[in-house]
Amino acid sequence: MRPIIILSALVVLTACQHMLVEDIHAIETAKTDPSCVRECSTAYSNCIGGAFGISAQNACGNGYKVCIGTCPTK
Repeated sequence: MRPIIILSALVVLTACQHMLVEDIHAIETAKTDPSCVRECSTAYSNCIGGAFGISAQNACGNGYKVCIGTCPTK
C-alpha cells in the first residue's frame, strides 16, 4: 500500500511541476518583428539548455516574455 501512495504522490507532483513552467507557446508573437522573435527564441533556447529545476525554467520563460515585450511590431 505504501509504494502506491508514494507513486501517486510523485505523479501528482510531477503534473503540478509541469504546469508551473512558463508556456512560451502561449505568448503572442504574430504581430512582432520576426528577427526579434528569433533573437528571443535563441536566448530562450540557450537559457533553457542550462536550466535545472523549475525556478530556472520559469526564469527562462519570464525572460522570453520580457524579450518579446521589447520587440517592435511588424
